[in-house]
Amino acid sequence: MRNKTFTVADVASRFYASDEYYLYHAGGTPTLWVTALYQKLLNRAPDAAGLSAWVSATTSPGVGSYEVAFEFYQSLESRLKRVDALYQVVVVVVRMRRGGRSGRMWFVRRVTSRWR
Repeated sequence: MRNKTFTVADVASRFYASDEYYLYHAGGTPTLWVTALYQKLLNRAPDAAGLSAWVSATTSPGVGSYEVAFEFYQSLESRLKRVDALYQVVVVVVRMRRGGRSGRMWFVRRVTSRWR
């Protein structure tokens, strides 16, 4: 990351796609791994159609676990969850001023436009 070879999304995706995460934190099967991604990155249970599609993608030639983890991490839903969590920290620590260019929507637009 320091030499700009990897983005934060690359590093996170490699972590979630690692053998260690797959085996020790996500149950060791494609279904349990995808379910863990839903829970960890989207903070919700998977829907049946989404679970089936992502499980199939993990074993498809040319897709695989890194790409699936990357798509989860970079999904709008996941990015908004991270932005909301960061916003809550900012609100608590900094007590953002009212009016003008402050507030959640301004913050979300600023942060999500830079996290690609």
